[in-house]
Amino acid sequence: MSFKTANEIKAKMVNKLGQEFGTLFYSLHNEIIRLTYQWLEFKELYGVKESRILLMNEAAPFFFYTIQRVLWNHLLIGVTRITDPKKSVGKRNITLRAVEDFIEDKSFQSEFASAIKELCEASKFCRDWRNKKIVHIDYDLSMKKPGVKPLEKATREKFGIVIEKIQSLYNKVHQEYFDSSIAFYLMNSSPGAKAMLHRIEDGMEYEKIVHKRKLEGDWDWNESKDSKV
Repeated sequence: MSFKTANEIKAKMVNKLGQEFGTLFYSLHNEIIRLTYQWLEFKELYGVKESRILLMNEAAPFFFYTIQRVLWNHLLIGVTRITDPKKSVGKRNITLRAVEDFIEDKSFQSEFASAIKELCEASKFCRDWRNKKIVHIDYDLSMKKPGVKPLEKATREKFGIVIEKIQSLYNKVHQEYFDSSIAFYLMNSSPGAKAMLHRIEDGMEYEKIVHKRKLEGDWDWNESKDSKV
């Protein structure tokens, strides 16, 4: 297996697709890779084991609650950025929707347009949260005005479906022009959130040992002077 640098990947895309399409597709490549890794980190923390939730709540509950909210909001916004319209207020966007304009093969263009429509429908809840809760604070929703439509439900399960559709759509284009695809299912975040949780668990066990030694009068206070915190 060979690994290419960022410059090599961009050069390959530009050489094959041309300057404008190649640069746009390379930007989308980076956005989707980043979003995938961020999703993997979020799942490692909040979507694998109940014991991890209990560990975080024991160690630093407000901090990990904040991380959960910030990262979740960031993921929702990430989807909307990738699926935004081609233009916003007259300004062009780097978005999957813009790819359609560069596809010359009419059959593939039709296939791509159908997949984009399906993706945008599946990701409506992300845009709903962005527009009414994350980026803006919707007045009627916040004031609980009679008849106001509630936010669309946003769950890990729904987000997982959306990101798989994004990856699939990206790979459709990559397969069409480069006769290859990205193995997103092989990606992992190690060392990342899981490694951090192991260190927290070890630290909390060490804290119990220290507390016991202090109670027994078997603690040298100089041992804690090397703390980096």
